[in-house]
Amino acid sequence: MTPSEQDQNQLIIDNLAAIRQAMEGSIAFQARMDEKMTTFDKKLDRVDKAIFGNGKPGIQEQLNSQDKRMQSIENIEKGCKIGEVINVLEDIQERHADEDKAAEECKEAEQKKTDELRKFRYGLISAIVMFVLDVAVRVTGLLK
Repeated sequence: MTPSEQDQNQLIIDNLAAIRQAMEGSIAFQARMDEKMTTFDKKLDRVDKAIFGNGKPGIQEQLNSQDKRMQSIENIEKGCKIGEVINVLEDIQERHADEDKAAEECKEAEQKKTDELRKFRYGLISAIVMFVLDVAVRVTGLLK
């Protein structure tokens, strides 16, 4: 065997080893995928039973019955004057909110007025007390 044939044989052996390793990885990947698909299939079966029922009414049947109930309620509402009453109630609520706001502003103005009067009284009282103390000091001659 010539050296070039040996190199070719070695190259073929190396390539076969790489192919074998890739095949083993592919088989492991396939096994994992089969396991994941089995798990997914079980979950899908559970969802299917929940939707369409498994001896009990499923979600789809409950949804259909709710749709029928909603339709009957909407039909009743069409004949009702509830929409008009709701509009009147909303108007009343808005008026009450405006009245509450006006009452609050009035209360704040009264409080501000009371605070200003209180400040004036305290200022006047402190000025009178200072005047009385000044007169007392001058009369008694304490500060000479």
